Amino acid sequence: GLLSLIYGIICQLSICCLCWIPIWYKVSRPKFSISVLKPPLAYGYPQILAGYSGLLIQSGDRYLLKLFTDTRSVGLYSIGYKIASLVNVFLVTPIKPAITPIILRAESNPTMQRDLISKLAEYYYIYGIFLCLGLSLVAPEIVQLFAPKKDFWGCQTIIPMIALSYFQHGLGNFVNWGNIMKNKSALISTNIAISAVANVVLNLLFIPYWGIIGAAFATLLSYLIWNGLKIYFSARVYDLYFNIKKMILLTILGIALYSIVVWTLEFNSLFVALCVKSLIALTYPAWVWYLGFLDQKEKDWIKIPAELNKDLVS
Repeated sequence: GLLSLIYGIICQLSICCLCWIPIWYKVSRPKFSISVLKPPLAYGYPQILAGYSGLLIQSGDRYLLKLFTDTRSVGLYSIGYKIASLVNVFLVTPIKPAITPIILRAESNPTMQRDLISKLAEYYYIYGIFLCLGLSLVAPEIVQLFAPKKDFWGCQTIIPMIALSYFQHGLGNFVNWGNIMKNKSALISTNIAISAVANVVLNLLFIPYWGIIGAAFATLLSYLIWNGLKIYFSARVYDLYFNIKKMILLTILGIALYSIVVWTLEFNSLFVALCVKSLIALTYPAWVWYLGFLDQKEKDWIKIPAELNKDLVS
């Protein structure tokens, strides 16, 4: 039954540890040093608050939904949340470990590092909006594929907002670097704690009136608050700035393309729906190109064949 999930996680972690032990034994030398232990503990212990606050943002809305609505709403919300988590699978999870060594490698040159983080955040935003747009457009078809009964189709209404929430969560991996480079672990925890409190308050305000849509909207707003705090303090403590105007315009572009489908088009055929939605989604790169979201150097770089790009990078 349900215990199989717990046993599965235990087996997964046990196998990982068994794989790590030979490598650890080969490259490590056991040694206890207070001077080495103090810095990571001083940085890590304030992060305990961040861990619980993050859990509250991700899971607290379900308990409040159960309090104000019913179990069916919690189920619909969980299904929509799971489908929207594809953004986390294909965007957030792969990018975080990929950018960390690149950013840390530039630590010796803070000015170059700041420019690198800012530019990487822009590229992440361009691609992330495209992914959220595509997933949001085909959300009804995905829901109907995995849940043929119409009773479950109501979950599709929250997928765009939860997808954007995951996307904003991933953006935090860029905008928080100013606080990380200055070892502001207490500030990092405070930011997420404020966002968690805002999430609870917003859920209490929205869920009684809008149900699962209110919970999804509260989640999105709490992540926006969280990123806003990260951006503000990264600029304050590390002079790390981001092109907020470009991010807002890209978001408006994605919402506009999504609205064209939702508010103006109706489909009687699954094949026609997928074709039209794909075409509209694929206009997004063209809009990014012609509306000036890329500068001329970036356009020239894209035009160069892949082989020449490799030589240019090297």
